[in-house]
Amino acid sequence: PYRLRLRVELDDVVPEAFVAASVDGDVVGTASVALVDRPGGCAVRLVSDLAPANPLLRAVARTAPPLVRSGHDWVLDTGAHQLRRALPAVVN
Repeated sequence: PYRLRLRVELDDVVPEAFVAASVDGDVVGTASVALVDRPGGCAVRLVSDLAPANPLLRAVARTAPPLVRSGHDWVLDTGAHQLRRALPAVVN
């Protein structure tokens, strides 16, 4: 329902294993994604320390955590769905 503008800078990349990034823009902070081998495939671990840069959004995050959590979950679920659709042979 709204647009986020981000700049993502890759800080560390280990091909097929790990990516660490710094995020700036409407959301700021750091995030990393690690792929861990598992029998029959792999597991993906996402670790992030992200926060809204806009003072109004920070205030909403402090005063209405369930609303923010719901929006956050929707964004992650939508992104995961889009990734699965784009990479069906890789992501099951």
